[in-house]
Amino acid sequence: MQRAAAEFPQATFTCVRDIYGRCSFAVESLSEPAYQAFEQRLAGIQDIEALLGPVHVQELDATSSLGKLIRELRRPLAGLGNAFVVERLLCNESWLRGMGENPASWPPVVAFYSFKGGVGRSTSAALTALTLAREGKRVIVVDLDLEAPGIEGSFSIPQSDIRAGVVDFLLERAVLGEAYRPDVDDFVLPFADPTIAANGGSLIIVPAGKLDETYMERLGRVNLSDIGRTIGEKNPIRALIEALLAWRPADVVIVDCRTGFTDVGGMTLNGLSTLDVLVFRGGEADRRYLPIVLRHILRLRHQEDATPELAERLSRSFLIVFTMVELPAKMEEAEQYVADLREQVSEICWKEVFEKFNREGYMYPSATALDTPHDPVPHDAVLLPYLRDFAMVSLVPDMHRIQSERPEKPYDVLVRRIMDVKLAKPEKTPHAAPAGEVNRQKVLSAIEKVTGKPDGETEFATVEDFKRKFVPRTAYRTLLDPKAYIMLGRKGAGKSVLFQLLKHQEYLKSIAEHLGLEMRTVSTTRWGIGFDVSPSSPSHDDFLHALEASRGDPDLIARFWRALSALRLAPLIGRPLPDLPDVRACIERLEDLPTQRAVQAWLDQANAGLEAEGRFCCLSYDDLDVGLTRDVNKRGRLISALADYWQQAPRRWPRIRAKIFLRDDIWMREVHFTDKSKIRDGIDRTTITWDGADIYRTILKRLGHDEEVRKLFRQAGLWRAEFDKMLTSKLGFVPPFDEDWIMKSVHVLAGETMAGGEYGYKKGYVYPWVLTHSADATGDIRPRIALLLFSEAAKIQKTAVANGSILNPRSFVQALRGQVSQQAVADLRIEFKEEWSKGELWIPDVFSSLERIWPIEEEVLLDLLRDECNLKRPELKEMLDRMVEAGLVERRKNRKTGRILLQIPDIYLFGLGLTRRG
Repeated sequence: MQRAAAEFPQATFTCVRDIYGRCSFAVESLSEPAYQAFEQRLAGIQDIEALLGPVHVQELDATSSLGKLIRELRRPLAGLGNAFVVERLLCNESWLRGMGENPASWPPVVAFYSFKGGVGRSTSAALTALTLAREGKRVIVVDLDLEAPGIEGSFSIPQSDIRAGVVDFLLERAVLGEAYRPDVDDFVLPFADPTIAANGGSLIIVPAGKLDETYMERLGRVNLSDIGRTIGEKNPIRALIEALLAWRPADVVIVDCRTGFTDVGGMTLNGLSTLDVLVFRGGEADRRYLPIVLRHILRLRHQEDATPELAERLSRSFLIVFTMVELPAKMEEAEQYVADLREQVSEICWKEVFEKFNREGYMYPSATALDTPHDPVPHDAVLLPYLRDFAMVSLVPDMHRIQSERPEKPYDVLVRRIMDVKLAKPEKTPHAAPAGEVNRQKVLSAIEKVTGKPDGETEFATVEDFKRKFVPRTAYRTLLDPKAYIMLGRKGAGKSVLFQLLKHQEYLKSIAEHLGLEMRTVSTTRWGIGFDVSPSSPSHDDFLHALEASRGDPDLIARFWRALSALRLAPLIGRPLPDLPDVRACIERLEDLPTQRAVQAWLDQANAGLEAEGRFCCLSYDDLDVGLTRDVNKRGRLISALADYWQQAPRRWPRIRAKIFLRDDIWMREVHFTDKSKIRDGIDRTTITWDGADIYRTILKRLGHDEEVRKLFRQAGLWRAEFDKMLTSKLGFVPPFDEDWIMKSVHVLAGETMAGGEYGYKKGYVYPWVLTHSADATGDIRPRIALLLFSEAAKIQKTAVANGSILNPRSFVQALRGQVSQQAVADLRIEFKEEWSKGELWIPDVFSSLERIWPIEEEVLLDLLRDECNLKRPELKEMLDRMVEAGLVERRKNRKTGRILLQIPDIYLFGLGLTRRG
């Protein structure tokens, strides 16, 4: 065929070889005389029938489906532009054809692939996913290692939690075809982690399937070879990811591939992935597999347009990782080992991928070139050391802790190489405007005014308030997710602020856009109030009446909440509710079945109307801790019925949703209903927590709207040109999530160490000191306290420091021991007045009269309180447990005596009139 192709250059020749090696030839664009000459040439070849079998030439219509298929599948023979081959295979066609490109709207898909097993591929994928999620990224992990599944086990997710997985999706789609619409909730496993929640990330795992006695049978019915032949959006694996992204947007999708040459591996590397992370063991013997893998990745192999721009894209499309590397102990030998490895990898990448670009002006980096975000070096491999402690643990969070304790944090290096180098997009940094003369006293005055009114309801009353004070944290993504309806948090975590936020539809749209959320749902949702403390909401007496009328029956209480939700929805959607004119009617007709059926029918019609209009409605509930009743048992029954109702309601009325803002301790201790365990953290429920960076971003957000502060930051080279544009935007100035920038900004305002001079660091560093001393006993930090600490420090100081930072760090100490701690205790007293009281006596107020210097032994305190307050020990123990959960008290073990000590954190210690040893 090669000779014929050379002899008839105007024609195209394609050899089609079947699974037994038999060949057919498709010839296109051959004139009649040339066609006859070609037939004669075939007839003149001796023993052609012995080589090919009977030869029959038949004309093929180039526009036929067979002709189109041949052109789609063929690949060129080396050295010829008009000779091709098509291999008809039983399996692994995905290594020869690919899957086509992903939709432009998709996030990056990062595939972790290894040619051999046992190299730490799944561990690397899992640690990468956890690290990204803890950084605030929304991560989906798909387990495509179908023959050796189980990545969910690394996250301590039991098999009992798995409903379905990749295998089940592929089977069901094979039966139902493209019309298949899965219930994605059945295929996902959210991983609950406090750091992920605090930073607004999410980690969703899609398992291969439930590993029960039927898994092997289910896997055996999946025709992976047929799936590997399907390209484009019709490919079932691509359809699975499309369904996942439609269910919940993601910042990155991580795929854990099967080893070796498998259909799934070929599909992933040849079309599904944006970046291929190629994992090998660091030993010399395993490096021989690198060229084998590179030459079988289609995009690296077949390139007609060998331009420098294409070489740049290819450099970003794969990352080589060597695991279990054991460097020599001597530094010189270790450096030589790394240099030799780079040289070897450089030669392989050049030969297998980049040599073809040599004549097109492409400058291949030398083996000593270093990676940069703007010029990724293809052969700059990531080396992950052999960590012996990994053998002692099985869970990814434990592995993350172990690697984080090493100075080089090797898996963090891998994540940064992926995100900051391979997936990075070069950005232009505009020049900042010049700084004017700074009035330091005005800056101090701005710091003093940084705190507002103590409650979120009045501090955030208008859109302008949000523009100047509200930071759109990534942690708030779940707020706008229609599936999440339980929003937990402690006093001061910002629940009421978020409740107020839902009243401003246009501002919500801007936040959704800023956070990269799906805009259609946000734009078509009307927000209403289900309950808050206001004249338009039911009163304490109404709820007590409802409890009495229901005789404490959870189903009847749920009916009351259902009727009340319909009453609240009626004006929101403009559909009257004739059967229930007011709250009293909702209570009096709890057991009137015609009324209850009418309410359900009204909700059916309301949901149908919303669906026809393409809209949603969402009711928000706040002030449940104080607005229902202070009686803990009665409050628990009311809130339990509310949560149970809204868990069930969206199944029948999917266009009607809710957001319930609630204290986390009430959720844990007081709320009980049958299916509470089925509420999944990260999907149905989220907890509002704060980390240090976002605490400081909240302070800097408020200060950034002050002109003198902006001058100060310009003078320090910290105010960027893009910040000026933010000031006139709907969201106002939004401090970047850049901890280095945040830390430098704090240093400009408050200094670096808590004392001046060369040895000032011995007194502590300002940045962590503020956070540590603003935290409660559980480590929780609330923005209100940090804002107050800055404000009170500025009030105490009165005069700005002439040089250096504006604030004297010692002012923080005085502020903490004075007004700040007193206010923190006052907040607790309001929040836990009933739970921690005996009559009119609030128990924490007694501490100072019993023992002023803390810590104190728990048993001693219990004895003292029993005598002082006339309470039984079990009752006191229960109350003390609640104080521990709320962060007022911390339990510690005395290493000498083994007894339990109680300590109170500084944020409450001084406000209670206590002090501590030392």
